[in-house]
Amino acid sequence: MVGGLGWDDLLRSDRILMISEAGAGKTYECRDRQKALWTAGEPAFFLELVELARSPVREMLTIEEEVRFDAWLAAEHEVATFLLDSIDELKLTQGSFEQALKRLAKALVGRLDRARIVITTRPVPFDQELVRRHLPVPDRWPAGGLAESFVDVAMRNSPKGAEAESKQWISVALMPLSDDQIRTMAVIEKIEDPDVMIADLRTRDAMDFARRPQDLVELCADWRDHHRIRTHREQVGNNVDVKLRPRRDRDRPELVEISPERARAGAGRLALAMLLTRRLTIRHAAEADRGGTPGTALDPGVILTDWTQSELRTLLERPLFGFASYGRVRFHHRSVLEFLAAERLGFLIDTGVPLRAVTWNAYFQFNVEGTRWRGDFGLRYVNSSVDSLGYGASVRSYQVIGVGTANVVFNPIQPIVGGGDYSRLLPSANFAYDLADGLRLRLAASQAISRPTFGQLSSAKDYSAAQSNTPVVTNAGSPDLKPVSADQADVSLEYYPSNRLALTVAAFYKHLTNFVTTQAVPFTLVPTNQVAGAPASFPFTELTYVNGDSATVYGIEVGGQYFLDNGLGVQANATYNRSRAEREGRPTVNLEDAVPFSANAKLFYEKHGINASVSYQYQSKFVSSQYSYIDSLAIKQTPYHELAASVSYDILPQVTIYAQGSNLLDSATKRFSTYSNVPAFYEYTGRAFFFGFRARV
Repeated sequence: MVGGLGWDDLLRSDRILMISEAGAGKTYECRDRQKALWTAGEPAFFLELVELARSPVREMLTIEEEVRFDAWLAAEHEVATFLLDSIDELKLTQGSFEQALKRLAKALVGRLDRARIVITTRPVPFDQELVRRHLPVPDRWPAGGLAESFVDVAMRNSPKGAEAESKQWISVALMPLSDDQIRTMAVIEKIEDPDVMIADLRTRDAMDFARRPQDLVELCADWRDHHRIRTHREQVGNNVDVKLRPRRDRDRPELVEISPERARAGAGRLALAMLLTRRLTIRHAAEADRGGTPGTALDPGVILTDWTQSELRTLLERPLFGFASYGRVRFHHRSVLEFLAAERLGFLIDTGVPLRAVTWNAYFQFNVEGTRWRGDFGLRYVNSSVDSLGYGASVRSYQVIGVGTANVVFNPIQPIVGGGDYSRLLPSANFAYDLADGLRLRLAASQAISRPTFGQLSSAKDYSAAQSNTPVVTNAGSPDLKPVSADQADVSLEYYPSNRLALTVAAFYKHLTNFVTTQAVPFTLVPTNQVAGAPASFPFTELTYVNGDSATVYGIEVGGQYFLDNGLGVQANATYNRSRAEREGRPTVNLEDAVPFSANAKLFYEKHGINASVSYQYQSKFVSSQYSYIDSLAIKQTPYHELAASVSYDILPQVTIYAQGSNLLDSATKRFSTYSNVPAFYEYTGRAFFFGFRARV
């Protein structure tokens, strides 16, 4: 677009796509705008797409935000703003953009006409049609309320002219800083000689490198220390050194001393592990897996196995890391994460531990459309090759010293070579047909592959547990792993018999080949030069990644929602599936995390300032892991059900009282090694109740 637009201009549109380079300030702008709208009494919510792809909207909200969210749902005309940040970070984690949009659409069902949505991204490719499909802009609800236009929204039949479409959907780019803004910001950053700094930038023809706020902040910090314009690598490196310096706080001294060299090496190892495992947060406390999806935060103890817990805490509490959420921290800026990861990767290559994967893609798609039908067909070609050269050491001697202690001596390291290549043609097709008014049939079929992660491909083996007399070898990846291939298809029928009722039924099928799973492989450790008098061999277990033979998953899903004029409504869905997974030398078992039966139901009331709901969810017993330490038995999770309820009442237009209760059935998560008398995991959170009120000025 030509000319500058402010937030007031942007928020006149319903769907806003904000595009900018890294460091331009899109995340800061969105957080700042959310705070400004919230302070002004408007419902506004900042949501990270990385978390939204993994968690429902409500789990991402604070108690205060959830109460405000419920009040907005109960309102008839109030508009809420949702700021989603950002698509490029979501791609780093291989998270599904479509899944994130589906979660938001589910939370906003029936309210999309009152939702203003801002999405941020770097200039990376993504399917904008997904936004239009899952978060369309319906007509404003008529005075009659939600039910009157429900079918129009569900069928996406609301006609829009070109002018209205242009106003509702807008794409913008953050403008670079002007020369005057650069000088103003330099003064704010306490540069005593801003004109000299700007003159040096012009002399070096480097003004373009000061146009983004993040770059300028780093330039100013570096100028204060060196009074000259240095290379970007020098600046980021200096920034890392400064933020890794030990704290000099007498009131809160660090737990242990860590040398600058050790701190930088540890940070580099964490950074590379985060990029390779596509995780953007680091576990810092026991709360890291509460309220978020378990396993999405990197456990630093798995990477820095030669660090104590006190050393880990000291490192993660230095300014290089910042608060994320749920007992997690993250690198204070992505440029630092990428710099340290590249530095660490360079070190590994220089010392002879390279791992390289090269992938080529080519694809095409064409769309077809008729009066009552539409479809698209596509074909993607993928060629990928992996080369791995690692180093490992066999055990020279193993001597048990006492309970929980062993003396392990290793032989000189030896090279471990592996890798492979593959090519695939992956077709896909989607088709939709309007059988009648309010009745739509959808068909979809495709082939897909999923490549193993770098962590799964790594040839590294960790014997550190053996030093505590635990006979386990971990982190044993395999560079010879094959990609997971999937043939998948689904068919669904959507039925809208009236303005108040929607029914859906879908059947799906997926056949997986070479699925990646973890296997506990027993082996006998035979030291090559054992200490005299010590046993000649020891039973050990290696935790390693393997390809399963094949797996199938098929099932059916049904759902529906019904609205009454008196404010009552009900939503329900259920999924039933069967899965079987085969692995050489192992009996056929269910596929990991494939829940055979799950169901959700919600009864709600929204009228006269009252917003009340009761929700129930159930999942049957399922296999959570195909291995355990006990004779390689599968780990299974027992059936789980949960009941939650909430009610709020607007006693005045500006005052709301509320009450909420979760886990009302007092359920606990229990896992066992195939047999119920062999426990493997137990987690109990108990019931939780919240009461309060909210006042808006």
